[in-house]
Amino acid sequence: IEKTNSVGGTCTNGFVCSYYHGLSGGLYEKIDREAAEKSDIYRRGINNPYAKADCLYENLKKSGNITLAFESVIIGVYEDENTVVGVKALLDGEIKNIACKFLCDCTADGHVLRILGVNYSFGRDSDGVPAPFSINQYFRKNGELMSIGFDAGRINQYDAKAFSESILNAKAGFTKEKFCRIVACAPMAGIREGLYFEGECVLSVDDVVYERKLNNTLLYVNSDIDRHGQDWYLGNDTWKDWYVHCNLSTVSHKIPLPAGCLVPKGKNGIISACRCLSVDSYVSSAVRMNRDMHRLGECAGVSVAQAIKSGKTNILDIDFEE
Repeated sequence: IEKTNSVGGTCTNGFVCSYYHGLSGGLYEKIDREAAEKSDIYRRGINNPYAKADCLYENLKKSGNITLAFESVIIGVYEDENTVVGVKALLDGEIKNIACKFLCDCTADGHVLRILGVNYSFGRDSDGVPAPFSINQYFRKNGELMSIGFDAGRINQYDAKAFSESILNAKAGFTKEKFCRIVACAPMAGIREGLYFEGECVLSVDDVVYERKLNNTLLYVNSDIDRHGQDWYLGNDTWKDWYVHCNLSTVSHKIPLPAGCLVPKGKNGIISACRCLSVDSYVSSAVRMNRDMHRLGECAGVSVAQAIKSGKTNILDIDFEE
């Protein structure tokens, strides 16, 4: 169930088409190769968002067992005690009830989790301020096609009025100062940070820096712990020490991501398989890179499939060695 009219999220509709850190390996590499082969059609090969969206769509259709619903949203969740068993969705203008064995919230901003009513927070712990968002566009300058992205200030994607004002102000300023002619505007804002929910495991920057032992690691991710913005002095003490001693912008860190960070506390039959995780805002800044988000989605899908196959309603109950 997809709210826009194409698949791929930030890496297609957000025009964030390149990679920054993250680890290699997984199905996304096959998709990238296929997108590169479309270079004769799209001219920009792997870095073209339309090529990647097309390849993702074709692969979904080829699987033979996936039903796609575009321009559709979930508007309600059904539970049997603490187990999710279905959703109410607006599909092509019609409200329908859909039963499910497992529900994955891949909205990046926890929209389904908010309907479910889980405990959550927003922004960094000191003042609730999120990382800056970005605006990504293609433009033509001196006859050459170019792409650019820039930090565009803070945004609250959960407040319609504040969200609209942030987008309009950012694009107005960008249009005036940065280039001559717009060729394409990303239909999705480059939002780096959303809510954090209380999961069965809450991964903190202290856990990462002090390399604490964690259970049921689903995958490893790799990046610098970079929140963006210049107000780093408002971060927590561990993160400030890390920033000063390690030169944050150039030091990457390999981070284990436990499966419990995907599972809302006390809930069964649901996971969050996206950058909306049970982590703090500092860990989130390292987890959200495109490569690792692709790999997280694949690992989450495999774990859910294994849970269903073994009759479990929680991915924490599967055989992780298997």
